[in-house]
Amino acid sequence: MRRRGRRLAHHCAGQGRNLCSAHGKDTGGEAAEEANCAKGPQDPSGEGAKNPDGTKDTFGRLLVAETLKIKLNRRTGRYDVPVPVAGSNRRKWIPTGARTLDEARKIVAKSGVDRLVLLANANALTADALATITAGRRVSCSELLEGWKTENAGRLSDATLATYEVQLSALFNSEHCGGKTLNHVTREALDRFVNAKDAKYSSRVKKLAAIRSFYKYAKAHNYILENLADMSFVRIREMRVDQMERRPIFPLTESEYRAIQAAPDVAPFWKQVTAIAYWTGLRFIDCVALEWASVSEDFLVVWTKKRGKRVALPLDDPLLGGGELRAVFASIPRTDDTYCFPKERASYISGKRSKFPTAFKEILVKLGIAFKSFHSTRHAAITRMALAGRDIIEIGKLVGHGSPETTRIYDHSKPS
Repeated sequence: MRRRGRRLAHHCAGQGRNLCSAHGKDTGGEAAEEANCAKGPQDPSGEGAKNPDGTKDTFGRLLVAETLKIKLNRRTGRYDVPVPVAGSNRRKWIPTGARTLDEARKIVAKSGVDRLVLLANANALTADALATITAGRRVSCSELLEGWKTENAGRLSDATLATYEVQLSALFNSEHCGGKTLNHVTREALDRFVNAKDAKYSSRVKKLAAIRSFYKYAKAHNYILENLADMSFVRIREMRVDQMERRPIFPLTESEYRAIQAAPDVAPFWKQVTAIAYWTGLRFIDCVALEWASVSEDFLVVWTKKRGKRVALPLDDPLLGGGELRAVFASIPRTDDTYCFPKERASYISGKRSKFPTAFKEILVKLGIAFKSFHSTRHAAITRMALAGRDIIEIGKLVGHGSPETTRIYDHSKPS
């Protein structure tokens, strides 16, 4: 029954944008039996009519009582329901698939076709109304965001999920639609958001990826009628050269690394994660989420958060610190049985990830280190191994890259 009702609602939603409000003559289906399947009169209290299942009718104040005829089709032996045909005064008979009148009524009520016809006749057939009928309830952008996060928690990496959430929240804030439905966001608004005047190409690509993921989820759950994100794109031809070019990232030098370790006002956490990242090339998310189970006497074994790659890093390898990391792990207070940095990890995954690159940047500025970021430690590890003659494929395996081409981007051993 659920599948039949959903199919019926989808058909009606497709017809909904141009449904004619005029009443036409019934033109299809052989009728041997008719039955009323109308909502009762509106509740005089003004609280709204009730659906057949007892729930409140969201559209109770807009609708007037009307009879919707359900007829038995003698040829199929099943009940059909009429819906208006776009651009005409005719009605099309849609099969409910039900063999009994009672089952047909339930399917009609569940699909929302009765509401659809009444809204069309009341000239109240908006995108919001249609989406509410097909989805079953009205859902705000803020609620949608929570549902999207839950569904994609296992599909996207923590870092990607957090990045997309920041972008989507920025979109909702700019359009003031957190408490409204997604149908309030126009195609023009998406274009303004993606192609902000001074935004770089990489920033625009991230925004577009975020909204496409979000709209795909909303469309799959019938919260929107049309996926506007599919029509959005990055306006490359309007961009300047400096917007198109990637900002270069340079490797952290050993003297800069030693300066960070020697600085008296740098917090122990930052000294520890910088050391781990500098010697292993692990990303910040992998460092901050590091587990004690990953640390053994001879190896550091990590499943990377971004790609789900397993990397096994020998602690005695001279290019990976030559045992220096053992002292680093020994200096970390064991305040949690699972995570090495439980407090920082909790802050990172709670949506406060942007404060970490800012904090590290402040450390670099105080030490007079320019044109570097935390990601420079990854570039440093790969460049160090490349300068020592390690094979590019072997280096890629150690840092969790999927292809040598990606690893070469981080290799600064040869002049570009």
